[in-house]
Amino acid sequence: MLDVLLIVAPIFMAIALGYGIATAGALPREAVHGLAVFVLSIAMPALIIKALGRNPAAEVVDLRYLAAYGGGSALVFGLGFGLSRFGLNRTWQASALACQVLGMSTSNSGFIGYPIAAVVIGRPAVIGLALCMLVENLLIIPAALAMAEAGTQAGAPVRTILKASVVRLIRSPIMLAILAGAILSALRVELPGPVAKTVDLFAGASAPVALVAIGASLVSLNVRALARMRFRSSSASCCSVRWRFSWPSGSSAPSIPP
Repeated sequence: MLDVLLIVAPIFMAIALGYGIATAGALPREAVHGLAVFVLSIAMPALIIKALGRNPAAEVVDLRYLAAYGGGSALVFGLGFGLSRFGLNRTWQASALACQVLGMSTSNSGFIGYPIAAVVIGRPAVIGLALCMLVENLLIIPAALAMAEAGTQAGAPVRTILKASVVRLIRSPIMLAILAGAILSALRVELPGPVAKTVDLFAGASAPVALVAIGASLVSLNVRALARMRFRSSSASCCSVRWRFSWPSGSSAPSIPP
């Protein structure tokens, strides 16, 4: 038990630090969003490029992990969608885009999962992070969008849905980092010294900044509302921010039903 506490203690201390700073008013809500954007668009991509680019392709691609995580995510998404659609009598579109359904099937890999895994298993954690991001961005989120469009009376053509998904992926810093890291790994190319050091600098900021951002975001949660919720998350606003941040600029993201 003591070993477990020693492993997770730094995680919760970093979260508590973020909560304390935000509670003291030194970190306003806009700044918390800025930290999240920094992690998703700069620090985490640098981390992924660093990890994938310095490992052989055979060690990066783990088909069993992809199958297990992808299959599990798809199964949970299906169960959540079924419960929302038939158990709660929500519309097809609302069920596909519900924060609860997406939250059940897409884990918080970057902000919680990776920092904990990095402490426990070390370097392999970032490879798992990249594979998780692949499943979420290539399978779960596109599937949710396609099902939501299919449930509308004026559903968009399949070509439009695929185009929107491709554009979102092309503009995603995480996906671009995975692609860059995979190319470096396959070609066994090393980054120039100054570039590699810059990547290392930002990569090291990923976990601590993510944990501080998580802690700071807890200040805005309504604990009483959370205690009274019935399959309706009071974190819908956080989900909406993440959803719209991942949507390609220049196009309107579909609204997330409550």
